[in-house]
Amino acid sequence: MIAIVEKKVIHVSILRRSVAVIGLLSVIGGLGVIPGAYELAYAAEKQYGNSYYFSYDTGNALPGMTVKLKPHFMSDDPKVPFLANTKFELSGNVQRNNQPAPSLRTAVKVDKSTGNVAFTVPKDAHDGDTFLFTIQGTYLDGSTTQAQVRIVARRIPISYPVARVQAGKSVTVIPGASGPNGQQMPIPPNLRYEITPSLLYPALNFVKVDAGSGILTISPNAQVTPKEYKGVVTVSYEGGFSQIPFSFTVTPAPAPEKPAPGPVKTVADRVDPGVGS
Repeated sequence: MIAIVEKKVIHVSILRRSVAVIGLLSVIGGLGVIPGAYELAYAAEKQYGNSYYFSYDTGNALPGMTVKLKPHFMSDDPKVPFLANTKFELSGNVQRNNQPAPSLRTAVKVDKSTGNVAFTVPKDAHDGDTFLFTIQGTYLDGSTTQAQVRIVARRIPISYPVARVQAGKSVTVIPGASGPNGQQMPIPPNLRYEITPSLLYPALNFVKVDAGSGILTISPNAQVTPKEYKGVVTVSYEGGFSQIPFSFTVTPAPAPEKPAPGPVKTVADRVDPGVGS
């Protein structure tokens, strides 16, 4: 159904749903319609907000790092396509552990066209700190839909198993990561590892760490004193670092084997055969 209004706006109702779209429509005269360019708009019934919505996955990030999330778009009406002109924005304040944190609004970046979100976790965040904020999408018909974003801060859950190595031998120790319930977790990428000597944990020249993987190689020679040794690996990432302790025990090298005794010589063996001949 087409109707002409005084402000030269033509209202078109399509599929019983409508959205305001600005454009120009050239109209040729006829049936009392004055020729000319008319602004085109769908009648704004504001129904898209009732049939179209979006959501975000829960994000996890290390303190100081930025987590990026993309919205998932869904609709309860298959006739309603995604509207490329939907505008997205942060609505309200950020909450930290269910408490308002207005200063963290600047930590949220929203792409107004795509709804993509980036959030930088505060460097002082503790493991398990939860950050909540709301993204609002405004459709062209003026209706809105909101989606909550949940970000959880995670400290690096890396640890080294206790190792044993015999003096004169070598062993590698692979780091692992576990969740709060003890389940195995992947180690975050793009970390840097280095052994950090201190007065409490002096440098051990027979212990090396791979800077990219964190794998320890322990190679004590036979002269290393058998005992327990400890050290610390510093794990660095964008925006911060964590220190991971490790320990291992050097066991004694086996005692050298004594040479096997030779054959026992008898008196007859020691007598010069040339004597008395």
